[in-house]
Amino acid sequence: MGRFSQIKKLQCKIKNEMIERILGNQDLLKYIYYQSSNPLEEIDIEDTIGLINEYVYKRSRVFTVEEDVQNYLFVKINSPSSNKGGSIFKEITIIFDIICHNELIDNLDSGEDRALCILDEIDSLLDDTRSEFWLGKIQYQNFREIYVGDKFSGYTLSYNVTI
Repeated sequence: MGRFSQIKKLQCKIKNEMIERILGNQDLLKYIYYQSSNPLEEIDIEDTIGLINEYVYKRSRVFTVEEDVQNYLFVKINSPSSNKGGSIFKEITIIFDIICHNELIDNLDSGEDRALCILDEIDSLLDDTRSEFWLGKIQYQNFREIYVGDKFSGYTLSYNVTI
């Protein structure tokens, strides 16, 4: 089995677990799905699987600035690093891109930034298991602002996981 076969299995396992956790968090999904100024007051989303590849993605995708007014969450895995011999992976980076249409990012009744609310929900998802993550030890790395054209903005949030 080649090195990239191991990466493929690891990425699949991590992404599937992260998507499962995301789809299990109604507050997070409401911030992403609903366009209203008070999304947490909206009804629970029953068809959470239907959000995959419409609002929640397992990888980046090409974005056009003519997209609908909505929010997006991308889950990515980057930079697997290995032991000295290169055969066993020891650390990976989980990256979340939170992208909101500019009409939605500041429309909350609370006055909060919607993208930061999504970021906080993701952090809370991981916080429950921060010391011993299901895969290994997880540690917050950083977040930074991102922009997609002139209609979308948000944040990239990163965590290192030691396997």
